Amino acid sequence: MRWIVAVLLAVHGLIHVMGFAKAFGYAELPQLTQPVSREMGLAWLAAALLVVASAGMMVAWPRSFWIVGAVALVTSQAVIQSAWSDAWAGTIVNVVLLLAVAQAWFTYGPQSFADQPTRLFLMHARMFGLPVEVFHRRIAARTVRARFTDGGQTISATLLFGEDGRLTNFISDDRSRSSPDGKTFTRLRFSTPIRDYRDFGSARLARATTPTSMRARSSPVTHPPCRGSGSLLVDPRKHARDQHRHAQQSNRDTDR
Repeated sequence: MRWIVAVLLAVHGLIHVMGFAKAFGYAELPQLTQPVSREMGLAWLAAALLVVASAGMMVAWPRSFWIVGAVALVTSQAVIQSAWSDAWAGTIVNVVLLLAVAQAWFTYGPQSFADQPTRLFLMHARMFGLPVEVFHRRIAARTVRARFTDGGQTISATLLFGEDGRLTNFISDDRSRSSPDGKTFTRLRFSTPIRDYRDFGSARLARATTPTSMRARSSPVTHPPCRGSGSLLVDPRKHARDQHRHAQQSNRDTDR
């Protein structure tokens, strides 16, 4: 639908050029019976450029479309009003432009009544040979925030990628360290830098990682590097169940 409206507005904008052409004698245009001064010819050209620009912004930059669209609407209707007997039909398209501008302002304007959209990416992956779906949100040029939910429990992590598109680090705040007596748990940030990529058949995987857990107000604890025939794999379902079990254990200890 957006493309249909954009094409309609583009054609509408190009028709405005007829007023400019008549004013400067570039075409006879007998269908325009009223004379058009050079000043009004420039106004017709400005309206044409604004309407065509609004059509392009509707597709390319919808968040800012309503600003240019509103200016184009006022300019277009003003020149149509000056030659009403010849150009009244253009008002019909301007009504469409008005509705499009109103909808865009309602969604993206400074007093928007709609929630600002969040761009989420759906990643199709496999776990235990079965397909799973993970939502992730881009937060920087090479950083995404991933989220996995299972049975009401949600885990998340920040994934960092290098310039070559390879995963370089995996940071999660969903891990916990137990106290010596095993009764309480402290949530820690866990980082897993990934390196040494190799080809394994048709897949390129990392062969080495250096998991690092961050203790509160202390130095990071670096765990022994992990090496193997593939990248470090974490079972998100087991991770979610472990977090849920730890939370239940903490609640029972608190009740005591």
